[in-house]
Amino acid sequence: MPGAEPGTAASSIGGREAFGGTVREIETGLLMHADDINREFPDGLFDQHVIGQLAFNLYVDVPSGGGATFVWRHRWEPADEEHREAYGYRPGAVTGCQRVELPPSLGDGLLFDPAHFHAVEPNRGGGRRIAFAFFLGITTGGRLVVWS
Repeated sequence: MPGAEPGTAASSIGGREAFGGTVREIETGLLMHADDINREFPDGLFDQHVIGQLAFNLYVDVPSGGGATFVWRHRWEPADEEHREAYGYRPGAVTGCQRVELPPSLGDGLLFDPAHFHAVEPNRGGGRRIAFAFFLGITTGGRLVVWS
């Protein structure tokens, strides 16, 4: 894009950089949910206007079983609210939708569109599921920004 600055930077809120990385340990799984910065903050959250986002996880420890991430070919729509459960959704929201199962492997990175419904299954057996994680967004100016 003409005039766009290349590179990646932390997103900012009121001129202050947002944190751009986290360590997550998930043992008991996560409910099916979607992460969409523009739906969750329709008036914007960052100084930069994010037009698309990806989620990244780098697995630094994995359980002997379980801990898979499931991603469905389904983005949130208003009718999904009838399936709401706490911060997530019950399986009826994705009935008939295509799904991929992505088991964690030590050293692997997972990059996916978090606006699609996704969940994490509980660990089975020994070991821990630990990942370095962040969101990566592209702005209207063509710049990449990160946040957690």
